[in-house]
Amino acid sequence: MKRYETYKPSGIDWLGEIPEHWGVERIKDYTYLKARIGWQGLRSDEFIDSSNWYCLTGTDFSDGKINWINCYCIDKDRYNQDKKIQLKIDDLLITKDGTIGKIALIDYLPKPTTLNSGVFVSRPRLRKYINSYMYWVLSSNVFASFIDLNKNGTTILHLYQNVFERFYYSTPPLSEQTAIANYLDTKTAVIDRKIELLTAKADKYKALRRSLINETVCRGLNPSIQLKDSGVEWIGMIPEHWEVKRLKDIAKVQTGNTPPMSDAENYSNIGLPWVKPNELFDLSPTCETADYISDIGKKQVRLIKTGSVMVCCIGSIGKIGIAGRVLCTNQQINSISFYKINPHFGKYLIFISKDEHMRHSTGNVLLILNCESQRRIEFAVPPHTEQTAIASYLDEKTTQIDTILTNIGEQINKLTQLRKTLINDVVTGQLEVTE
Repeated sequence: MKRYETYKPSGIDWLGEIPEHWGVERIKDYTYLKARIGWQGLRSDEFIDSSNWYCLTGTDFSDGKINWINCYCIDKDRYNQDKKIQLKIDDLLITKDGTIGKIALIDYLPKPTTLNSGVFVSRPRLRKYINSYMYWVLSSNVFASFIDLNKNGTTILHLYQNVFERFYYSTPPLSEQTAIANYLDTKTAVIDRKIELLTAKADKYKALRRSLINETVCRGLNPSIQLKDSGVEWIGMIPEHWEVKRLKDIAKVQTGNTPPMSDAENYSNIGLPWVKPNELFDLSPTCETADYISDIGKKQVRLIKTGSVMVCCIGSIGKIGIAGRVLCTNQQINSISFYKINPHFGKYLIFISKDEHMRHSTGNVLLILNCESQRRIEFAVPPHTEQTAIASYLDEKTTQIDTILTNIGEQINKLTQLRKTLINDVVTGQLEVTE
């Protein structure tokens, strides 16, 4: 593809230069833009499991379309309450609350459908543009840049209509808009298919990795070994010379804590890493974090030695990480320091026990696993020499699989970036699409 012959300044920060024959317009001037005014008295407890009328929310958006399977239903009176937001085929929807700027193009309406208060419906007016083209404009960095420029503070929690109406976009002739929409539909579908295949490939390797760890940790390296019933449901059969032990018998378990945040002297930009659940990276070591404990605050935390296994026990139960250096954690994380088994084998023991951690947890809204319950979890333990052999074998095999997964991830990232660049270059006229 080539560039257009001549360009001109658009006068808009997020557009830059555009082709000489393109125009620039404002959403406010040529767009029907509506949303539910507040909730109009609509309460979440009015959503019903089944009816002849849908009410869309931003959670129903999926890859530019609507996932109708889990849509909320409402009664007829609620649907009829506001005719301005009753949807039509080819409507373009934009989220204005929560995750700002998610979009979906309506190509199918299984039932009469309206909107909750978190979504705009937009339609072109006076044939200035077509929604299949605007879909790609709003999918591009152009719209993302506009949102960034209009943020108040560090985050934006709401896209106000009077702000969105100030969004300027480039307008090729309608025939070019159609060509651009068709071109991007085709090209992104090819990229998306490649990403889909690579993602499926990665999922297979992840499943292989987990299966390999599960089988080896519970059965050992000798496939012909005589087995016995472990007496523990989640473990099943184990080599006859192995033992079953509780976690409390093979490791020290302790819960992290949070020094008072009201005292700024407890924290620092450098120092002792203070780990939270989002900083746990499976079997990969955690060495650096977003927050650090100062020398003063260090007196108020429980130190975790290098190689200990960290397990989230509040919320994302069973999520694990490895301490890559001496560090500490918040109270959502329990640390496990092995003293009677090989710690490299121990990390694989904990890795395969996520479901068992879940089973021992309590709570309706937020799952919690306390230290005493975690300490009672039972594991199959081989002799020390076998622990070392199993750990070495799994380190080698998982490293090979992780290398493959890294390569797949890099391919996916390149394709994702290619997709973004292609969309942005085409809708801003940096690449010419012939009709």
